[in-house]
Amino acid sequence: MSLSLKISNDARKLHYYIFMQMYNYIFNELYIYIIISLHYVVKINKK
Repeated sequence: MSLSLKISNDARKLHYYIFMQMYNYIFNELYIYIIISLHYVVKINKK
C-alpha cells in the first residue's frame, strides 16, 4: 500500500516537474518572440 502510494507520489512530482519545464520553455520562447516583435515594430514606426 505505502509503496504504491510512494510511486504514485513520485510520478506526480515528475509529471509536475516536466510540466513546469515545458511551461518555462514555452514562456521563454514567447517572451523572446514578443521582445523581438516589439523591437521590430518600434523600428518600423521610427522610419
